[in-house]
Amino acid sequence: MTKNIPALLLFITFLLPFSLVAQFGPPQHYQSRSYNSYSDQQKLWMQRMYITFGLPVMNLELDSKLVIDRSSAQSYNSAGPSVDTSVYQNKNSSGSYGFSCGTFFPLAKFNDRQMLALDVSVGEYIYNFSMPPVYYSSVDVATGPATFYMTEIPIGLMYKSGGEVTLNPKNKLLFSIGGGLMPSISWGGYNSAGATTFKLRSYLSAEMGYYFGIAVKLRFNYYPGTFVMVNQSNYGLANEPNGYGTYNVIASGSGNYMISLVYLYESRHWKDNGF
Repeated sequence: MTKNIPALLLFITFLLPFSLVAQFGPPQHYQSRSYNSYSDQQKLWMQRMYITFGLPVMNLELDSKLVIDRSSAQSYNSAGPSVDTSVYQNKNSSGSYGFSCGTFFPLAKFNDRQMLALDVSVGEYIYNFSMPPVYYSSVDVATGPATFYMTEIPIGLMYKSGGEVTLNPKNKLLFSIGGGLMPSISWGGYNSAGATTFKLRSYLSAEMGYYFGIAVKLRFNYYPGTFVMVNQSNYGLANEPNGYGTYNVIASGSGNYMISLVYLYESRHWKDNGF
């Protein structure tokens, strides 16, 4: 069952847009159809939907080891030294970004302007790590960046107050805080070593926003713990097409957080609810 989880999550990620089309019609239909032609329940659902642009940050600890025995004259590429070299690298991500879409569902209201909500979204992110050349010997060099792609499905409980509770443009301040669990799939790697990895991660989230005719929020997410994204042995380095020796790589991400701009694109219709 565990082996099937990554495939299931990928299926859900690609299924979500089709489920939205089934609910509201294809994009051309959605654009041409009058907002007022939707049912009241559909309008409420649409007014809680959001998209985000996020800038993720992660610290990568990368342990690599290259072992080559060139002591035999018959060994492949014997014109070089034998190698048994381990290298540790520590690097923060740079030029990383991604997008997500989601919505929230009211669970319980504390009063007219405060509630507990279930927040669900799907995001796609790319983490880039610029790595310097690594010399395992005078002739064995690893080059290139470490790159990881991440699919994330955060599912959390959020305390919300302000306009997102009332869906009223007069309540201009927006505030949310909470956390939950986030199934995550990472794929990518460094040099010749790569892997696809699944982990159920936890996260904490805080948001502050304002209604400017549309609702815009600034979100901060923090992901505690370590995510081992690669733990693999491979035959040689990427710049050796025939491969030789043994190349071991363990890549672990930690200190992961994300700053996102959140845009509730149908909040311009909050006035339509008659509060």
